[in-house]
Parts: sequence; C-alpha cells; structure tokens
Amino acid sequence: MRYSRAKAGLLIGILSLLWVIWLFPTRAQVPCVDIDLGGGFEDPTVWATAGSDFPPQYVSEPVYEGTYALWFGVPPGAMERTGYSLVYREVSVPPGTTRLRFQWRLWPITVQVSDPFTVDLLTPDATETLIRVWLGQGDQLGPVGRWHAIDITAPAPGERFVLRFALLNDATDPVTQLVLDAVRLEACQAAQPKTPQAITPTPTFVSPLITPSATPSPSPTVTPTPTPTSTPTQTSTPTATPTPTVTAT
Repeated sequence: MRYSRAKAGLLIGILSLLWVIWLFPTRAQVPCVDIDLGGGFEDPTVWATAGSDFPPQYVSEPVYEGTYALWFGVPPGAMERTGYSLVYREVSVPPGTTRLRFQWRLWPITVQVSDPFTVDLLTPDATETLIRVWLGQGDQLGPVGRWHAIDITAPAPGERFVLRFALLNDATDPVTQLVLDAVRLEACQAAQPKTPQAITPTPTFVSPLITPSATPSPSPTVTPTPTPTSTPTQTSTPTATPTPTVTAT
C-alpha cells in the first residue's frame, strides 16, 4: 500500500511540474545591441547638418566626452530672427528590432520656453515623421550651464529610419542655445518564449524508509464446472435378418 502511494505521489508531482511549465513558459533574455551612431561628433562626415541661417556647429567647449560636441541655436545679436538648426543621419537596426533606447547629453546655454528642441524618427527619405521621441522646451531642457542626461525608450519603426535632432527659435528674447553630445542607441528585440524541454520522468524507486507490504498471494481461480449437455438418444435401427438361402438337395 505504501509503495503504491509513493508512486502516485511521484506521478502527481511530475504532472504538476509539466502543467506549470506549459502555463508559464520561461522567456529568453531580451537580446540588445549597441548601434554605432558616431554620436560623439568626432567625425564631421557622419551627421548631416542644416539650418535656415544657423546650422549646428562643431565646438570644443563644452564637451561631455571626446574632443567635440554639437552646438544648436541662434548666436547672440541675432535674437530677432527666426531660425532652425538640425542634424540628422540614417540608421539601420537588426531585423526583428522592436524597441529602441536613446541616450544623449544636453548642455543648455540659454533657453526660451517657446523654442522646441525635438528628436524624431523619420522615413528613410526624411519626408515623413514616424515617431516623435522627445520634445523639450524651456525648463524641460534643464538648468543652464551643466550637462543633463536624457534616456528615452521608443518603439522601432522599422529596420531603417532617419534620426533627427532639431531646434527651432521663434525670435523671442531670449533665444535658445544648447550643446548636444554623447548620442547613443541600443536596439532590442522582443523576448521569445523558450520551448519547454521534454522532461524525462525519474525512475520509480522505493525509499529505504518505506517498507513495502508483502505481495498478496493471488486468489485461486475458480474454474467453472461445465454444464453437462444432454446427449440425444439414438434410435436403434432394426437390423434386417438375412433370409436363409435354401439349397436344393
């Protein structure tokens, strides 16, 4: 009896484990890769710059890392003029990328609450905005005269897109000026559920602490007594008595 209960308990445990694995499949670690953007602005050929009158300029002060950073804005003395400054480049991420993590450093020099600084993901031909990653204005850019870290996560719009940083000045005093440096991108794929591995049941064994009961002797098998079948009575067929042959003397 104890031996049977031990087997039943082991079987129930194995079935419960299989049910949990099926109901709550474990997930693989999310694979992420760093995409080299040249976001330290050490090479002036990596990013394209544009602007109405004041495109971004490479500067050596302030710099968060490396030798150069990128300045945006309207210089002092031109505060009555509307202008925009932008920098952009095309980006490719691995197939299956679903999530993007952007990081960069900003050093506000002067800020105006009505001047937006935007980070956008555009179509590869840069004609349409797919996702606005970030919008900062005025105090959202942080206190002036120090570096601020920005860390934003956004869905991936595809394997190819254009990343653009842009600042618009609306000619209102004071103008907005800032420096951008240390732009980084991490591309991540969605976690995939692991395929549950087949579990080989552990061989059944008897614990030394369990004394198996003696094996009961099998009960004698009762052999049914055949019911006698009546044998039909045979009718005696009279045997013809041969006629004696008379032989002439």
